[in-house]
Amino acid sequence: MAPPNNWSTLRRLLRTDPCDAGCGETVELLHVFVDLAAIDPAQAARHYPGISAHLRACGSCALDFEGLLAQLHASGCRSPRTRERLNPRPLGS
Repeated sequence: MAPPNNWSTLRRLLRTDPCDAGCGETVELLHVFVDLAAIDPAQAARHYPGISAHLRACGSCALDFEGLLAQLHASGCRSPRTRERLNPRPLGS
């Protein structure tokens, strides 16, 4: 049996964007990125270019991002911060 051909994996790794933040940093800041992306996706990409690059390259992290964003949209608010501004808590509560 011939060894598996790893050229496709090697090519994919060599094409990785040098500013890619990687899974660790992306997961750590994903909730912040999602909040910002819900309001302004272009601004999120400008403020967090490494996370944006990683989401284009990593299917697993992109699925997490899409799921969190879908949850925000399903809740009827653009982001938790937006919800707080639209529905402030009464003083003393």
